[in-house]
Amino acid sequence: MKLVQTLVVRDEADIVDVQIRYHLNAGVDFVVATDHQSVDGTTEILESYARDGVLRRISVTDAVMQDGPWRTRMARLAATEHGADWVLNTDADEFWMPRGGTLKDVLGSVPDSHGVVFALSRHFVPRPDDERSFAERMTVRVAPPAAIHDPTSPYRPHLKAAHRGDPAITISFGSHTVASPRWRQVEPSPHEQLDRYFPTPLFMQTASDDATVSPFAARGLHRALVPRYAAAPDRLRYLEHPGEGHMMSAAAWQRTWGETLAWFERFLRVPPA
Repeated sequence: MKLVQTLVVRDEADIVDVQIRYHLNAGVDFVVATDHQSVDGTTEILESYARDGVLRRISVTDAVMQDGPWRTRMARLAATEHGADWVLNTDADEFWMPRGGTLKDVLGSVPDSHGVVFALSRHFVPRPDDERSFAERMTVRVAPPAAIHDPTSPYRPHLKAAHRGDPAITISFGSHTVASPRWRQVEPSPHEQLDRYFPTPLFMQTASDDATVSPFAARGLHRALVPRYAAAPDRLRYLEHPGEGHMMSAAAWQRTWGETLAWFERFLRVPPA
């Protein structure tokens, strides 16, 4: 198996060397890195690995970060030019840690019928700088009693994707989702089984100006479900917050939670004994 790591960096000299060394020791064979206008020594660190023959540096000078397209390009290059069987998509502050063995051991155990696996991020609390490395200082992991859904929180967990090498792969912003026209779905998508929704109460909320997760798909799903909920239209609702982007304002989040709790109160209330 050949395992290729992709990496997007900008001014990450304080951590990128350790990140790359760790993954090469954990089973990665080669790294493809996109360097976005680094000026702090990151470029020189990447070039040192390139001279060793284990990294390919791609320099980009775009004024605006093009995260998804950059990650997609690297993942496709990993498959077409570097012979990747599996690809890890990473940021400089992320470390893929197998529960046992190497990363290759874990990915090698994935059934042939599956093309992608997801890892859940675990965040460690930043500590003041001293003479020690970050790995010796940041030893306390955040473990909240309930999930953190606030997208502005630095401790919000999220999924990161690893996938089989694929020249047609598309990677989303942050590599939280991936897709390929070459994949066959193990089960039909819920969007293809619309008759299974009714009479379940369904409430969808989106932000009208979200450029990261477009509301287009949710709008379309709602329109397709409207006729199927004709017998009980009050059990289907779609709310789009006008003028809000992916990082919604505090006021919009308050509205979101207020609407959600009201929906739960209405449809999830436990009847008295």
